[in-house]
Amino acid sequence: MRYIQKASPVEAFQYNENTDETQEIPLWFIHACVDGLVFSNDKKDCIRTTKGIVEINHNDYIVKGASNELFVVTPEVFAANYTPRNETH
Repeated sequence: MRYIQKASPVEAFQYNENTDETQEIPLWFIHACVDGLVFSNDKKDCIRTTKGIVEINHNDYIVKGASNELFVVTPEVFAANYTPRNETH
């Protein structure tokens, strides 16, 4: 039998060297930095995820899932699996 994964809304932003200049940094990401979930290690930016510590590369997307978990998604995977949600109610 085949299944289709249920889609759930997530929040995300693209991480790059000009993040603070080119776009607004989400408050949830700032909290993750303050709480130590996002940190620099040997000149690499990293994030603590449910699967362990993951390196963040420039232009990766930082995604906050439905259960508030954070994970890193490459631009190619993000483009293939995520579309902007219409925010009008």
